[in-house]
Amino acid sequence: MGELMTSVPRRSATRMRKPGANGFTRRAPGILSACFAVVLSAISTPIALAQATLTIEDYVVMPMTGRVDGKASNELLLARVNTLREEVGGANRLFISDLNGPLYILDKATKKFTVYLDFNGNPGKKGIFRKLTIEQGYGNGLNGFYLDPDYAANGKFYTTHIEDPALPGSNLPDNSGFPSLNVTGYATTRAIQTPGPLQNEGVLIEWTDSNPSNATFEGTARELLRVQLNTRSHPLGDLIFNPTARRGDPDWRVLYLECGDGASGESRILEIRSNPQRLDTLEGKILRIVPDLNEHPTSSTVSENGRYRIPNDNPFVSTPGARKEIWAYGFRNPHRLNWAIDSANPANSHLIVNSVGLHTWETAYIVHKGANYGYALREGNELLKQDNSTAPLPEIDTIPEDGRAELSRDPVRTRPERRRLSWQRLRVQRQCNSGPSRQVHLHRPDDRPNLVRQLQGHACRRRWEAGNGGGDSRSADALER
Repeated sequence: MGELMTSVPRRSATRMRKPGANGFTRRAPGILSACFAVVLSAISTPIALAQATLTIEDYVVMPMTGRVDGKASNELLLARVNTLREEVGGANRLFISDLNGPLYILDKATKKFTVYLDFNGNPGKKGIFRKLTIEQGYGNGLNGFYLDPDYAANGKFYTTHIEDPALPGSNLPDNSGFPSLNVTGYATTRAIQTPGPLQNEGVLIEWTDSNPSNATFEGTARELLRVQLNTRSHPLGDLIFNPTARRGDPDWRVLYLECGDGASGESRILEIRSNPQRLDTLEGKILRIVPDLNEHPTSSTVSENGRYRIPNDNPFVSTPGARKEIWAYGFRNPHRLNWAIDSANPANSHLIVNSVGLHTWETAYIVHKGANYGYALREGNELLKQDNSTAPLPEIDTIPEDGRAELSRDPVRTRPERRRLSWQRLRVQRQCNSGPSRQVHLHRPDDRPNLVRQLQGHACRRRWEAGNGGGDSRSADALER
């Protein structure tokens, strides 16, 4: 695998490794909230992990979208950068999205920012969407951005943003601040229904720039889907294309998209706790669609709303009552998608998702077609109970499929890491400043055991010892399942 994916526990301050030192230095929370840092890693091969160092350098100061005197949680953040994408083909521009609304183009040579689009059309703002919600909840606003693999030729890119239907104004785009955006014919879609009480909606949009070579958006927008969300937490978010797919491949220009569980899986409302397990709702799922109606016409079908296509090889296209967009399910907040690329064998590349944990586990998963990752009945390698406490896994670790009546009669489905692969599990357990210990749960396939062991020996144990004044290094041992 050409890329090593890791995750770390949430902490009250950022810890950075000092080159040549055994410990960490602490930096005040949010000190980099308004600037980018370039991270240069000395890791080039597994052998080099023992001498790995990280060098962090300031790169550019972001425009401020928060408030110096802010009082609310999001106002306190001087900038809320959420995505950083390099222009397709490695050109001289970066596309940077801020949750508060702006989508910037940054010229790498001049370090000049240009506001390409601004989604914040709240009262007093000049952006496009009146119902954009940014004031409460961390995963709101302009949540996702990704360029089409053929962006240089077709000018297409895709965004996700979060709207609050209760906010005043229309949910149609307002182009008064961006007159080069042609909104003629723009129409919203009917929201895909979600069981339970509702608060926000996640919206996926396809944008087409008629002149992608400049820094001014000149073109059209097309809403592809919107989904109801139970709360302001764990929304529709990250999106990605398969970087190894080429024209003519089945995965060429096929979009993978994550939708969080809307905090339903931890809810005290018991009837919605099963939403991540239900196949008739998009919450708690990884989705796979073809955004462009002209792509893969013989190997996909048009969606119910007529705005996108669904590949015929999606796992639940023939399951009665299931949403055909679903690729994998049973997630809490799978808010980051990446690909681990096998350069020697691109067909062996894997979609990776990291899912923010509830109380104990942070997880990074290799995503498999049709797999169930357990939430909200499992988290990490433990049973998750209805009071949100955890317990050991049952001796026979299976999960019955939930959802609509016809789905619940299907055979039980085992957890994917037991059913599909023999896994190694790397666990790092650390005591936080307050509350119970948190654990990092990393799944790695068996074909890279040496890399896992080196990571365990050289990185994770040091982090444990530095963070806990020594501690028991056995807490970082690699465990065989």
